[in-house]
Amino acid sequence: MFRIQAVSEQDLTNIKKEVLENAGIDLRDFKSPFLSRRVTARMLAKGVREGSEYARLLAEDPVETLTLYNSLSINVTECFRDPSVWDVFTTEVLPKIIRNAKTDVPIRVWSAGCATGQEPYSLAMMFKEAIGSSKIDFKIYATDMNKVSINIAKSGKYDLKSLKNIPNNLLPKYVTKLNDEVFQIRKDLIDNIEFSVGDVLSLKMESLDLVICRNLLIYYSRNAQELLFKKFYTSLKENGIVILGMDESMIGTDAINYFKAMHPRQRIFEKISGRF
Repeated sequence: MFRIQAVSEQDLTNIKKEVLENAGIDLRDFKSPFLSRRVTARMLAKGVREGSEYARLLAEDPVETLTLYNSLSINVTECFRDPSVWDVFTTEVLPKIIRNAKTDVPIRVWSAGCATGQEPYSLAMMFKEAIGSSKIDFKIYATDMNKVSINIAKSGKYDLKSLKNIPNNLLPKYVTKLNDEVFQIRKDLIDNIEFSVGDVLSLKMESLDLVICRNLLIYYSRNAQELLFKKFYTSLKENGIVILGMDESMIGTDAINYFKAMHPRQRIFEKISGRF
């Protein structure tokens, strides 16, 4: 039976070094246990027994470097994941965003770590429903580090399981059945979303009304989380809103000094003006 040796901290250091030198990709912000699991999975896929051997492989194979990087993207997602969050968003948060909106300036939303796109499409449906026939417009910037995931998101094609949480009254309105296995998000919804490949730490965003970054921060180190919270703060307009994942929190970080909890159970926070 094929077995591999446990990946040591020194192995991870060497792997990070090879990836940075050969592809310009910095893996230092990922938590070691998470990175170790992903490296181990790639070692199994490539038939490599030792971390040092895998580091040498990365030095010789740029394709494997990109494959490892793409494997760090978390692709477990579905439409309207965590219904209680969406309930509060629809009844409390979205009306506030729309009240503050101007007809000549689109509402700007960042879906950070959007995976295969179900989250930004869920957001787009909610905005479409709330805005109705008014002249308010919106744009969702959906980003992920995995190019394959972004290509899936751009296509707007999913199986029924991925769409299972869409309310019955919205499904026929925004989704077209192509066949028994494939369903297509309608073009007028896709047009409100701009999908792009990029790392959440390096992307530049500004004048945002809403940042939704759910189930991504848990894979980053505390220092990286602090940097992301500051990025979200400076990217948001006054009274802008951040939504985190249900297993994520600002407790224990400096972010508690410049965000206030609007709905703590749903991990919804509002920017406090003038902090920096």
